[in-house]
Amino acid sequence: MPQGTSSGVLLQQTDLDGVRQFERSVGGEFGGMIDRLSISSELCPAAASFNLSSPARYDKPTGALPASEANYYPSADSTVRCVTYTWDTSDLLGFAAYSALFDRIATELTDALGDPLTFDEQPTEQRYEGSDRVYQRREGRWESGNTRAYTFLLHAPSGTRRVRTTVYWVP
Repeated sequence: MPQGTSSGVLLQQTDLDGVRQFERSVGGEFGGMIDRLSISSELCPAAASFNLSSPARYDKPTGALPASEANYYPSADSTVRCVTYTWDTSDLLGFAAYSALFDRIATELTDALGDPLTFDEQPTEQRYEGSDRVYQRREGRWESGNTRAYTFLLHAPSGTRRVRTTVYWVP
């Protein structure tokens, strides 16, 4: 069975059957295929190299911040090239809840992949382009072998509140 973190983040490249096995082991529920959803090559460089099909979605009930997952794979085979995880909710939880989740995921990624290449210990305050509205952001990047991981936290006092993690594999 493919390896992952205790938060249910897949860290070993596999095919869709391996994803199904992994998801069953971490309580993920198949949510169907996502039509017309694409991913930028900035988040997943494989998007530029492969004709990625509509991703397979899994939902993970993880307490106050449930996760949604999208597995991207090329139409030519079922080898997953990129996985994104999004933790957000319509409940407007405070920054502390999202920051604690970010820290837990970062710790798990560090335990599995080694020290991050970059990591924000503290949030930075940023402004939305062309606006006076501000948000807080943290991010980290990891590399180990052919595995790459990127996670970020985005928290606006009124608006977007999310932690997103992307894992992809280079040839």
